[in-house]
Amino acid sequence: MKKLITICFFIATVFTVTAQTKGPTKEQTIAFIKDYYDNNPMIISLITDTQVLRKGYESMNIDFSSSNNLMIINFVFTYDYKSLDSDIKRKYKTGSKIILDLSKIEKISFYSPLGISEGTEIVPRMQFKTMPNAVIQEYVSDKNLNFPGDPKKVTTILIPTGACDNCNFVEANKKILQAFDHLRKLCGAPEPIDFGN
Repeated sequence: MKKLITICFFIATVFTVTAQTKGPTKEQTIAFIKDYYDNNPMIISLITDTQVLRKGYESMNIDFSSSNNLMIINFVFTYDYKSLDSDIKRKYKTGSKIILDLSKIEKISFYSPLGISEGTEIVPRMQFKTMPNAVIQEYVSDKNLNFPGDPKKVTTILIPTGACDNCNFVEANKKILQAFDHLRKLCGAPEPIDFGN
């Protein structure tokens, strides 16, 4: 009887593990993410009667370590503003380098800044949140693209998604969020456990 119970338990475990590993592999998910960032614009242009504004992310590059758990993101943020009814102009670029361990990411969600009214054009982003006691390394340049020697250590970070005109950015970018979340789980990341913060 013990042998029968042991065999049944083993078979149930094998089927459970097999069922949990269905879906794209790490390599397929990484290929999808890289293709997404190669083929989606992340620049928004706003032209009104009083201003011309172009802002967003360019030179987006995502690499993964050989274990595929470590993700390294490099990008340049461009801001170019010109008032059409005054002499006000602002133009600058800043760079960012982000290093994060996907096995330590507890939650990924779309980010919408507070105070943004519906219909306002923003560069859509996702928020990556670490598990307790884990950090993300972030290097942010000055407006001359000079980087500091030491990173900031943060527990949340914003990653850009594809920009779109007159569309629901959550619906338009749902697949990339699902891909990152799937990759996070393939890397052994925990399910959200800290409901207090």
